[in-house]
Amino acid sequence: PKAHRSMPARRPVLKVVARRTSDSCPFLNEELAFELCPGEVVWLRGASGAGKSYTSLHLAGLAKLPGAEIHMEWDPSVAAAQRIGFLFQKGVLIDSLSLAANLALAAEAAALPADSDAIAAALEAVGLSPSADGSKMPGELSGGMLRRAALAQILAQRKCADR
Repeated sequence: PKAHRSMPARRPVLKVVARRTSDSCPFLNEELAFELCPGEVVWLRGASGAGKSYTSLHLAGLAKLPGAEIHMEWDPSVAAAQRIGFLFQKGVLIDSLSLAANLALAAEAAALPADSDAIAAALEAVGLSPSADGSKMPGELSGGMLRRAALAQILAQRKCADR
């Protein structure tokens, strides 16, 4: 016989259902639905012009998706300021600043401490080395490192319990 281990129930922090209501809706699916549990990542995939960016902007409250009805249900334990983060296709590092200085700027823009411990934690969380990579300029980073640096910027702007 095989041993089966029961997994603990994971409660979603977000449930989304988007229904197409007219032809002005950029996506062709009749419905888009997903749940997001702690530790999970979601990405929208589709052809150019399929409404991925518009849907993301709507979910973040930055735009209204035409021709669609969207219902979002957040777990009340997730603070509004911690709900949405964007990782755009193109990074937004300032070329004249080191990676660490870019992260410090992101933290300061969010009115958070930009100390070396916070910067190091953000870099380490995405697999970058504070000592080896923090002083690098954006032009010295590989494509994969640039993607991780963009994610580190988002992390640097998050208010953490231990900060």
